[in-house]
Amino acid sequence: MSRFARPRTPSRSTHPAPTGLARTACLLGSGRQLRLVSLRAVGALVPAALLVLAWGGAAPAAAIVPDPPEKACRAFVQEFYDWYAKRSHKGAFGIEEALKERRRVFDAELVRRLREDAAAAAKAPGEIVGLDFDPVLNAQDIAEKYIVGAVRRQGVRFRVDVFGYWNGRKSPRPDVTPEVLRAGSRWVFTNFYYRRDGKQATSNLLQVLQELKRERK
Repeated sequence: MSRFARPRTPSRSTHPAPTGLARTACLLGSGRQLRLVSLRAVGALVPAALLVLAWGGAAPAAAIVPDPPEKACRAFVQEFYDWYAKRSHKGAFGIEEALKERRRVFDAELVRRLREDAAAAAKAPGEIVGLDFDPVLNAQDIAEKYIVGAVRRQGVRFRVDVFGYWNGRKSPRPDVTPEVLRAGSRWVFTNFYYRRDGKQATSNLLQVLQELKRERK
């Protein structure tokens, strides 16, 4: 053998060197080369962590769906009739007292016409020159209670059927059908519709007030 023998070539491993996360794990496991943790591997973890946070974070707030106007309208009318019937059962109470205590729930034109009718009646005591029934209840007597029924939309207004309970039984037909309108942030009564002989509403409060005014001339 020649003394100048060719140096042996180091054998190469058949396994590839670890890269990426595997290399990071190896280096972390060595305990002696913590400072050599691959920045590339750490950089790959950051976007993944952010993605997890984005998907697992707070869920988007559910959209708030406002209640339909029919629901608010029904609640307004029911509350008013509960109050009106309760006050009426306690003693002398009617539309004039309601206008004093809850003026804001009546449309301005309706209030004007009702006060005009009341003033005319006050000038002719003993005579019937004005309303001779309760326009809110469409009766001269008071039922035990009043319950709201169907609510029908008429353009921007709503007509609400109101049933009275007499001797524990619900009226077969609505006693009265008030018409209400949303005025800004509040509801107001604009008219009251009445049935005659079980038919559909054939008259209303504004019409009755107009006829009484014409008869007084």
